[in-house]
Amino acid sequence: MRIFYPTHAMPSRISLFRPANVESWRMYYGMLLFEFSSRLRALGRAGSALVEAFCFVVWVIMRCFATVRATKNAPVIDDGRKALDVIVFSHGLAGFGTCNANFAVELARRGFVVACVEHRDGSAVAYKRVVSRRVEWGMYVPNGGKFECRREQTTERVAEIVAAACCVDEINEGTFRRNLLDF
Repeated sequence: MRIFYPTHAMPSRISLFRPANVESWRMYYGMLLFEFSSRLRALGRAGSALVEAFCFVVWVIMRCFATVRATKNAPVIDDGRKALDVIVFSHGLAGFGTCNANFAVELARRGFVVACVEHRDGSAVAYKRVVSRRVEWGMYVPNGGKFECRREQTTERVAEIVAAACCVDEINEGTFRRNLLDF
């Protein structure tokens, strides 16, 4: 989960010093997997490795230019309000947590705290989770258009959004002690 919030900190003018809009090359690979899953599987290991290398090159280029006009770990604005309004943002099918980061930044500039959930239900193009201080990546899982699978994903999404709302409550109460990457 990524959290965007109001601050007085100014983002760097140099894009390489700002957060990436797309966190990993795996997001681009997941987008291709979403669009062309059967064709990518038909390529075999060598073809898949070539597609992954292509996605990595695209990500490196985009990392230089597609950044979020934000500052990592900036101090929260102190304007005398006791609490800030919160928006929990859920990406759509085949999206990812920061796919609308610039939208979240604009909402933060207007005084909102925006928590962007990255769903781990197999519907995101890619997601990460921290397991024993190690980052593991999960990829989009095609469900063959089976409605039952989508229902399970929706149930999991609801649980993730509730967890995000609880996380925001804990932050607001000053009792939050967990790593945000665990969400």
